[in-house]
Amino acid sequence: MKLDDKQAHTPTPAPGNCPVTGLGTEFNPFKDPYLADPYPFLTRARREEPVFYSPELDYWVVTRYNDIKSIFQDPATFSAASTQSPIKPLPPQAVQLLREGGYRPDQRQVLYRFGSVGMV
Repeated sequence: MKLDDKQAHTPTPAPGNCPVTGLGTEFNPFKDPYLADPYPFLTRARREEPVFYSPELDYWVVTRYNDIKSIFQDPATFSAASTQSPIKPLPPQAVQLLREGGYRPDQRQVLYRFGSVGMV
């Protein structure tokens, strides 16, 4: 990549010199167009803002393989303490079904929207 190309893809610093483009506010992994085809968004994120904060998730999102690999190799700096927590709180209907067990097949849609029962 030529320097001019790289500069064209460098985020413009926001007020206060913070190089955040706001890409995180566009990121919603629970809705289309991301659900239908995540690749265009991820390609753009890797190019424009490879690490961004997602208010929807209340997490930082890392999109580049080597960055993710470095994070996994540095547990002293990066915590995985919250990885077992659901990204989104379960709705009351799902919590009730999980507590009671024996849910009917027609109730599965509530659970599938939030992950498999085994993930909870």
